[in-house]
This record gives sequence, C-alpha cells and structure tokens, in this order.
Amino acid sequence: MLILNCEYGLGPLVGFIKNALTLVQVFIPIALIIWGTIDLGKAVIASKEDEIKKNQQILVKRAISALLVFLVATMVSVLMGFVGNDDWQTCWKGAKKCENLNLITGECED
Repeated sequence: MLILNCEYGLGPLVGFIKNALTLVQVFIPIALIIWGTIDLGKAVIASKEDEIKKNQQILVKRAISALLVFLVATMVSVLMGFVGNDDWQTCWKGAKKCENLNLITGECED
C-alpha cells in the first residue's frame, strides 16, 4: 500500500510529528517559566507579601509543569522508536526533521 510507505505516505507526516514534538518540548516549558517569572516579578514590584507567596507557589507549579511537558515529549519520542514492527521503527528513526523550519508558517525551507 502506497500510503503506508514511509518514503511517500507516512514519511512526511512522521517528520511533521517529530518537528511538532520538538517545538512542544522546547517552547512550552520556556513559555511557562517566563510566564511564571513575570507574575512573580509583578508581585515583587507591588511589594505585597501575600501576592509574592502565592506567585512563588504558582511559579513552582509552572516549573514542574514545564518539566513534565519536556519529559512527556521525550518519552513519546523514545517510545515511538520502540513500538511497532521493523518498518515503523525504520520510518520513525529515519524520518527527516526539518533543519530550516519556518516558525511563522510551519513550512520547511530548503
């Protein structure tokens, strides 16, 4: 079946999924940590002790969430390399990640 062929059917889709996992793994944890730091900074500038303590707890929760997002994306990537038959594993490991991914359009620039 042509659609299950890694080179023509699944290959580009698997490459897209690997790119999406990489983006999720990098940008979501960074965004969560920056967002928590901004909230904590606002509370420190306002000099309200109860706000500072509340935002410290939120920052810790966001840092833990960022770590979990990073680890889940890593685990999915590793598990996808182990599951399935030899054809799937070859397809997953051999799928090309886009080296010059345009973050605005989501397209691969050669």
